[in-house]
Amino acid sequence: MRSTPSKNWNILIVDDEPQVLSALRRELVLSLHPHTFNIITAQSADECIEKLQEFEESTFLVISDLRMPGIKGSDLLVYINTHYPDVVLMLLTAYGDLPEIQKAVSASIFSLIFKPWSAEHLASEIKSAYELFLLRKRNQAYLKEIQNQIEIASEFQRNLIASEFPRFEGFKIDVTYEPAPGSRCSGDFFDIFKLGEHKALILLADVTGHGIKPAFITAMLKVLSTDATKCTKSSKILISDLVNHLNTRICASLSTTPDVLVTFLGVILDLDLMKLTVSNAGHLPVYILRGTECLSVYTPSTAMGFDPSIQYTEDSFFLERGDTIVFFTDGLIESEKEHFKIADDEVKLMLQSLQQSDNLNRDIYTLFKSYYKKEEDYSDDVTIISIRV
Repeated sequence: MRSTPSKNWNILIVDDEPQVLSALRRELVLSLHPHTFNIITAQSADECIEKLQEFEESTFLVISDLRMPGIKGSDLLVYINTHYPDVVLMLLTAYGDLPEIQKAVSASIFSLIFKPWSAEHLASEIKSAYELFLLRKRNQAYLKEIQNQIEIASEFQRNLIASEFPRFEGFKIDVTYEPAPGSRCSGDFFDIFKLGEHKALILLADVTGHGIKPAFITAMLKVLSTDATKCTKSSKILISDLVNHLNTRICASLSTTPDVLVTFLGVILDLDLMKLTVSNAGHLPVYILRGTECLSVYTPSTAMGFDPSIQYTEDSFFLERGDTIVFFTDGLIESEKEHFKIADDEVKLMLQSLQQSDNLNRDIYTLFKSYYKKEEDYSDDVTIISIRV
């Protein structure tokens, strides 16, 4: 069903011949009846630009002749396409000047009409151009609404993930949280719980995908993990029990979305025992920087979200004074676009080179990002957590 044109919308016709403008105006008034557009005319490209500046908000279509003194019609259409991208463009010509027509085509013209024109065909093209213009307007409104919804989701996610964390005696936790470029919502989740003055529970997860769906799954992880830690005696918590509990709940919640998986890492740091306990559900390793070494703590496992019967285990490792613990999401070392991943040995060497850094997270992010050839290759959410003992 075609839309009824509004009398407020203008058609701007550009031709250096007054008789052509007069004929076009007369024929369009008759052929477009009973629907009425305001028809504005200009006899040169300069006059057209002046009229566009005056009637920018109400002009939906420019019909331009090709051969005109001064600025050619093809150059005019390129200019309009650049400065007024919402305006639909049509080229009217009696010449077979292929290079100029090709230039006009590069301006994304909607239609090419040859002189002498058919009034019926011209009217039909104008109505189609108006439909295209309305479609663009509707799409812009939809896009604006989607952006508003994404901004709401992003604000919700930022408020949900705490910006301040508990302080501990004997170690310091730093977090770097960078959503994917161009994306306001992240699929990364992290949280830190205080189990004692010298004991911390740190959680890190990566939900597959980008946008609102993974962002709301991170919100679900926040609620589930907070609830699970409250229901457990914090000093006696087993990280493997927590990970298994979360997997069961996630599998139940994501039963209708089998395309979503969650890699998860649960870490308990107990400075009284100088012990690090790790339970890994398909996530990357935990790295320990110690002297001139970089050790990796990794137990092969499966991601959460598709099998509630999986039983995740935990591994414990003794720490030494001066150790630095680092773990992160895969956006730091993988490029989805290039199907590229930095090898574990290379990761260790890069981390080891930053052992004495005063701002470790920043330097890790900068160094790993520089590893990629192009900025756009670095296109995933990145979360880095480091702990200095």
